[in-house]
Amino acid sequence: MYHHERYDGRGYPEGLSGDEIPLAGRILGVADTFDAITSDRPYRAGKSPEEARQVILDNAGLQFDPLVVDLFEKAWDEELIISVYNMGICSVEEEVGENSKSESEKKLFKKCEEIFATMDEARFGSPSGNNIVSILQDPNISINDVAKQIQIDPVLTARILQVANSTYYGFSGKIKSVQQGIIVLGLRELQHMFYLLNMQCLFNDGTLAGFKIENLWKHSLIVAAISRRLGEKQNDRRLANDAFLAGLMHDIGKLALVNIHPERYTAVLERVQKGGIRFSD
Repeated sequence: MYHHERYDGRGYPEGLSGDEIPLAGRILGVADTFDAITSDRPYRAGKSPEEARQVILDNAGLQFDPLVVDLFEKAWDEELIISVYNMGICSVEEEVGENSKSESEKKLFKKCEEIFATMDEARFGSPSGNNIVSILQDPNISINDVAKQIQIDPVLTARILQVANSTYYGFSGKIKSVQQGIIVLGLRELQHMFYLLNMQCLFNDGTLAGFKIENLWKHSLIVAAISRRLGEKQNDRRLANDAFLAGLMHDIGKLALVNIHPERYTAVLERVQKGGIRFSD
């Protein structure tokens, strides 16, 4: 909700400033701006990552929190930002010959694989997802109660164990039970996985002339991935996970407009694509 607020208080919807803006919102503002500048639009071509980086640096203390800009610079220096830009969300699913890639490309490809590993592993398509999201929202729920719900679905059980045993979490022993898997993942991470599943279902729906839902999904994933990296640079895994989830959902209002007000939204799309007006206006 707050990724269009500005650090200097000149943003929207509430005109918040400084630390009044939730940190995840301040992170999203930087990530969203980077992908927006580097992506093609109907009325302009995308700019280079270096140009987008300079815009972010120039607006530290104005549009963006200087702390978040510093996190962005650290991630930039480690090539985490450019790896997301270069490889894109589809690259991890493409078979690229090892011999055809330079060492630099191999390095970027590896980093992109790491970024999107948990996304791929979460695509288990279980009908139990909605029930488990509801259960996980109960602050008094126990691990055993969650495990019982998961174990009803054998496919879901197998996928949870696969994710828990993945190299991303680096657990030394073999995770054999759902209860152990939940302990490794954490209830919060588990909840995020199911939100991701449900988000993917939303992005499978909605068609409108001039509106490419796959572009919105790609944008959401890239913003989520960059936001997660910035949260990790703050050495706060909970913040990283929250920023990732918020990145996925930050433009969900557009999906609502596509499905609920298609005629009115078509008119908005036409005006924006002709140029001279922003979506926010």
